[in-house]
Amino acid sequence: MNNSNIKTAAFWVVIIMVVVLFWTVVHGKQSRQDVQLSYTNLMNDVNAGKIKTPLLIIQGANDPRVPATQAATIVAATKDRVPVWYILAKDEGHGFSQQSNRDYKLYASILFVKEFLLK
Repeated sequence: MNNSNIKTAAFWVVIIMVVVLFWTVVHGKQSRQDVQLSYTNLMNDVNAGKIKTPLLIIQGANDPRVPATQAATIVAATKDRVPVWYILAKDEGHGFSQQSNRDYKLYASILFVKEFLLK
């Protein structure tokens, strides 16, 4: 199977999964939030294999827009292949509002750049 066929097969698998997830919402078998989480996890699993560079993931545990489970999925899918730094701020949401957390994020970003980008 050549690379083009693999990409085509992966595309149709994703399309079929989306249709099945949509169908379950329409017929009341799953909530919209459950389907969105399933779809997001599917996309994370599909795309995580493409990541080849070190990752710095900074996530607020109380983020209403991007659930912490999405970050955890990417971390789990990539940590065995690439260096991953994962910071989960337990008292933050989408965007960091507390000065101490913003400072920590800044210092971690500087160390990450120094460790992986400036060598």
